[in-house]
Amino acid sequence: MLRYVRCAMNESIKKCTGAFIFLHGSGGTGEDLQGDINYISNGVFSFPHVKVIFPTAPLMPYTLGGGYPVNVWFDRVSLDPDGSECLSSIDAMAEQLKNIVEAEVSSGIPRNRIVVGGFSMGASMALHLGLRHLPDIAGIVSLSTFLYNNSEVYKKLEAKDQIPPVLFCHGDGDELIDFKWGQNMYKRLTQLGVVGNFHKMTNLDHSINATELRLVRSWVTERIPLID
Repeated sequence: MLRYVRCAMNESIKKCTGAFIFLHGSGGTGEDLQGDINYISNGVFSFPHVKVIFPTAPLMPYTLGGGYPVNVWFDRVSLDPDGSECLSSIDAMAEQLKNIVEAEVSSGIPRNRIVVGGFSMGASMALHLGLRHLPDIAGIVSLSTFLYNNSEVYKKLEAKDQIPPVLFCHGDGDELIDFKWGQNMYKRLTQLGVVGNFHKMTNLDHSINATELRLVRSWVTERIPLID
């Protein structure tokens, strides 16, 4: 079962008209990501009309973690561009995350005012979720992430008519997921029809910084504008 927490909303807001679902990296939790973002942004990563949801991945045996249970969105056996996807675990998690999206739709927020995104593994999961399963959402935020060279995402995009836009950010000092891997992923996705913006984050390692969060906040506001 997925646990998730929500950012505190401005008490003057009577009704949220959009949602941003933000997925943590491997081994983290929604609470961790929410706390890190609040710290990095000095508590100003919020929107007057958009609720931010930080789900927590369930514990599952994780091959790169020695087979021990870890909070991850899917299993993986390699951090090499030529590795293979554990597609069954990705698709099982996509079904659970779609339930969160559908809960927001049932609350009155249309899909075209919902953004999904994440950091590292969370962003990879968000790309699978948005580009393969939810083509009618408002957009995807992809921070410091990867898709394997034989990813199912690339295969599915070749037959997609509707593709959500993507904001890509990647640190040029990333020691875990090489910057060139992220850059090549972006180029390949745009060749397949994705409309995206790629931002090189100078001197950023495998982490999130305040400049990146300002870009995310501005982009999400563009995708989910305030309704008068």
